[in-house]
Amino acid sequence: MAAARKGKVDTIADIEIAGFPGKEYMLNSEGFSIRGRVVMRGSRPYTYFVIGDKKKISGESSTNFLESFRFMDYDTTTLQTFRYNDDLVINVPSEVSVKVDSSSYYYLLSFDQSFYSQDKNSGTSYSLTITYYPEYYYNSESDFFKEVTDIHTENGDSLLSSKNITIDGIKGLELVVEKRKTNSNVKVVLLPSGQNVYQLYTQYPRIEKESRVQKEFFFFFSLV
Repeated sequence: MAAARKGKVDTIADIEIAGFPGKEYMLNSEGFSIRGRVVMRGSRPYTYFVIGDKKKISGESSTNFLESFRFMDYDTTTLQTFRYNDDLVINVPSEVSVKVDSSSYYYLLSFDQSFYSQDKNSGTSYSLTITYYPEYYYNSESDFFKEVTDIHTENGDSLLSSKNITIDGIKGLELVVEKRKTNSNVKVVLLPSGQNVYQLYTQYPRIEKESRVQKEFFFFFSLV
């Protein structure tokens, strides 16, 4: 903000509002000053400030304005059951966008079906990708899991955990990866079944713990 206003930072201090970290700052520019705060709630930054003469915005009225900020609880997300072609059932936080990409099928490898949903209250997105592999395409399960793990941990990202899981009788792999550039974590569940591989995926702010919505999305998945 200082660069955008062609100003200089006069003071800056750490603050905390309802357990969320932030900064309070004073910027001086030509003819005016800015006193404000920025607070991070998950992946959402909240910025609010006053502009004016430095002495005036340092006073009680500006302080009352800045300290009046409060967070409200998110609305409770209600999940709904999504069924696709009588093949699978999954709980999602919103309507599902469906995309089928069969272009790669003609190169004799695979084709994908993707399902996307977003929790409008937290902003976290959820996706399921079904990749179909023809009978003549073979890769061992261990090699496949290693290949996917390498893809998700490239560019300096860190693998926080990797464990074997079973969902709806299907044995698979769960990965949690810390994304270096986005201050977020990625959770991926891989479930190979027959010629299909089901990949459930979400990327969420690092500060957030596993939510009820996330648990239901991953562990209420089933094949019909």
